[in-house]
Amino acid sequence: AMQNRSLIQQMSLTAAQVQSTETSAWLYNYGTLPNEALTVMGARWDVDCSTGASSASYTRVGLSLLVGLGSHAPRCPHDLRREEWAHYAPGLNLDAAAYKRGHFAFYFDLRPFVASQSAYS
Repeated sequence: AMQNRSLIQQMSLTAAQVQSTETSAWLYNYGTLPNEALTVMGARWDVDCSTGASSASYTRVGLSLLVGLGSHAPRCPHDLRREEWAHYAPGLNLDAAAYKRGHFAFYFDLRPFVASQSAYS
């Protein structure tokens, strides 16, 4: 696990690479990122978001694009209540052992949807 952490912490994109995605033709048009998010993506991806010491613990290392939200900006998924985030892992062709060693995962902030949903309760 420590070897994987070391490799993950070395991963990052340069500012030029991030900027080039804004003008490159991609299969999917995801829109544009705010300048603050572009800056964060060009930095080291080394925020430690590991969870607990139980058998369900995970090593999570990465970054948060939720910048500019002041004190409401979570650094890690577990900084939010469980219903306030969603997990997505790309459908990679990995066997279970490789998946456990490490994979990309994305966490989405669902707080705006949870807030609007609670208005109907």
